[in-house]
Order: sequence, then structure tokens, then C-alpha cells
Amino acid sequence: MKEKIETKKRLIQFDLLRILAIFFMMLLHIAGSNWDWTAVDSFEWNTFNVYDSIARCCVPIFVMISGMFFLNDDRIEPIGYIYKKRILRLVTAYLFWSTLYSLYVNLILQNDSGVEIKKQIAIDIVNGRYHLWFVPMMIGLYMVVPFLKKICSDKKTEEYYIILVIVFTFGLNVLKLIPQSDIFVYGILGNFNLYMVLGYTGYFVIGHYISSYSVKRKTEILFYVLGMISAVLTIIATVVISKKNGYPTQTFYGYLMPNVLGMAVAVYVFFAKRVSKWKFSERMKTVIVKISQISFGMYLIHDFFIILFSKYLNITTMSFNAIISVPFITVCVFVLSMFGAYLLSKIPYVNKYII
Repeated sequence: MKEKIETKKRLIQFDLLRILAIFFMMLLHIAGSNWDWTAVDSFEWNTFNVYDSIARCCVPIFVMISGMFFLNDDRIEPIGYIYKKRILRLVTAYLFWSTLYSLYVNLILQNDSGVEIKKQIAIDIVNGRYHLWFVPMMIGLYMVVPFLKKICSDKKTEEYYIILVIVFTFGLNVLKLIPQSDIFVYGILGNFNLYMVLGYTGYFVIGHYISSYSVKRKTEILFYVLGMISAVLTIIATVVISKKNGYPTQTFYGYLMPNVLGMAVAVYVFFAKRVSKWKFSERMKTVIVKISQISFGMYLIHDFFIILFSKYLNITTMSFNAIISVPFITVCVFVLSMFGAYLLSKIPYVNKYII
């Protein structure tokens, strides 16, 4: 008997956005696989830069979607429930996949042994594979959900919080780029110690705010314009600063930079306000929801398939024209990750604690 998926109460636009974000995340990792090792004046590097720049909004989008769901929920979840239900799953998934990647990379790919490799395995388990950093970050956000719910219960307070985030998170990151700005960034402003509005809590709250309140048409268009400008700025600024330094420089790739914020908000607003009005068939809704439900598993497993292409099939973004190779490998990894995560989701306990 086929599993029936409830779609009537789903916010399909956010399921679809989550799928786009997971695709962008894979695009980012694949485009960036040879980004560091390619000459900044080469055709390949510039192609990687375009793909990588556009995909930079993926992580902020994930956080904004999570903020929308967690902070919109009127239910009061006890702190114990948050740890047992929400955080425990993330901790379990992190330790499992971190261990799996560490053993695979150190014992199979590098084929090493001895005391030093055992030490490296332990270090890699704790630190996690490069893409797993997202999991501890989300654990931190879940920890402060009770506080953020209080902030988001009042529109004015929420707006004030967002203003502080824009000034002290995104604003200070821009200020750091200005020569001789240390006296302000690490001196006067640094002494404010406004850690509460630093990091990814801003995206968490912004996701809730946009989905909760109406946006005027003129404001919406402004978001789209700023989003396009931000994308172009990311591409051009990365080229300029990389050529100036003589090596690939990721300054404008930072998730907490205003240009990335501009792209993420534009895409999020489009899905929240425009895609929400699109009509989907029940079959399409079912497909979208199912892929959305296994997206976390796709994120966890996808790097194995990137390794498969680069190490075993010897197919990389440098194998043929970069304009084609990056999206081609991304689509392949996306499809393989989807089927892999789907199979894992059918295994009892694995679907509950591991993906």
C-alpha cells in the first residue's frame, strides 16, 4: 500500500523553496570544488564564481524557512521537549554522519593507519565534514527559540530586533572592509557586546517576519531589484578583490554579508508572496512534499556522491566546459542524493534519528 502524503495543510511554496535551497547548496559545493585551485583570470574560475555567487543564498534561505516554521508556531514547547525532540535528532545525525565521513575519508580514501590516523579520525568526528557545520549552527538556533518567540510575539519588538541585526551583524561586516576601521569595529562598537543580535538569529527572525506580514507591491519590487543588484555585486566584487589579492578571495561570499542578505531576502519574498499563489496539481504537490521531507537527508549524504564523481569516476568541474560541467554534476548529485535519502527514509529509526 502506497504511503499517502497530506498536502492540504502544507505550505507548498516553502517546500519548493527548500528544494531549491538544497539544489543551490549542492551547486555551491560543486562550483567551489576547484574554485580555490584555479587562476582568477581564467574562464573556468570566472564561471565557478558566477555559479557560486548565485548559490550563496542557500544557507540563509534554509535558516529563514526554519524561522518561519518555528517562530510561527503558537504552541508553547517546553525546553525539555526542544532538547529531546529537536536537538537530540540533530546531535544524533551529526555524530553519525561525521563519524561515517571521517572513517571513509581517513581509512578508505587516504588508506592510512596507526596512532596518528586514529587521532585524526577523532578530530574529524568532532569537527565534522566541511558541510556539516550547518547542523551545530541550527542546534544553537533551536536553543534560543523560546527567547526568539517572545521577541516575535510583538511586531514592533521584532522590527527593532531586525534593525539591530542589520546594523550590528551585516553593517559591521561591511565596516570591517574599510581601511583603518579597527578602532570602531573592535573598539567602540565592539564594546557594545551585542552578541544577542549576531550570527544567524537575524535570518531566523527575518524569515518569520516576511511570512507573517504583508509586503506592499512597491516594497516587494524593491526587494527584487536589490536582490539582482546583490547578485551582480557578489560576482563583480569577488572578481575585483580576488584579482587585487592575486588569489581567490571569499570576502563577499560570507553568509552574513549584506549582498548575500539581499539575494536571500529577494528569493524568499518571491516564494512567500508570489509562488504561494501558484496552483499545483495534487500529484505535483505530493512530489514536492516528498522531496522536501527528505531534503535534510539529501544534504547529509550528498558529499559521498561528490566524492564518487571526483575520485572514482574522475569527473570534475574541470573535465569539460565549466558552464556545462557544474550544473551537470549538480543535477546528477541531486538526483542520486534524492534516491539515497529516500531509501534511507524507509529504514526504521534511521528516518527518525539519522536523516
